[in-house]
Amino acid sequence: MNFDDKWKVLAIVVLIVAGCDEPQQQQTPSPAKTPMPPDISGGMMSTPFLVPPLVNPEILTATEAEIAPEEQVIGVLYEGVPRAFQLSALKDMRYHVVNEHRGPQGFAVTYCDRTDCVRVLGSGKGEQLLVQTAGFHNGEMQIRVKSGQYSQTSKDIPVPDVEFTRTTWAQWKEAHPQTTLFVGEIRKKSGKTP
Repeated sequence: MNFDDKWKVLAIVVLIVAGCDEPQQQQTPSPAKTPMPPDISGGMMSTPFLVPPLVNPEILTATEAEIAPEEQVIGVLYEGVPRAFQLSALKDMRYHVVNEHRGPQGFAVTYCDRTDCVRVLGSGKGEQLLVQTAGFHNGEMQIRVKSGQYSQTSKDIPVPDVEFTRTTWAQWKEAHPQTTLFVGEIRKKSGKTP
């Protein structure tokens, strides 16, 4: 067997081992496309997440508060105790839900800055209510209440609604001079202590 014959035999062996057919091109499957959720909220996509609940945040007395008289507030008169929540502070995602447990019962102020929706929820007798932000879905802020997740406006939330007033700081303070006020981050900048 001469040198050329050895190469022919080697080429045949390689073809037998590799397969005699022409090599097939490997078709790499295209990655599956994850369908995007429908944009039913005017550019606001769904965002499921839980924000740690804010409970009994620091507050200011009416005389300590240094906010403009025309500032919008959410006023709550709960168990006879007036409390106001500065609307601009509630726009911060960390403060979309504020839980108050200062008496035998409690309440939670919820605010969605995307829909400008306010809802205040109360606890049952002797219960401490804990509500937290759970994201945004189907055009509404989601909240977590008693281990269930609900749209902020759902009629199925298993706790009662609490009456509130959306007004200016000046009007609320005039009607309730003994009120206290939640101002979020602004309070930290003031350096005041109640």
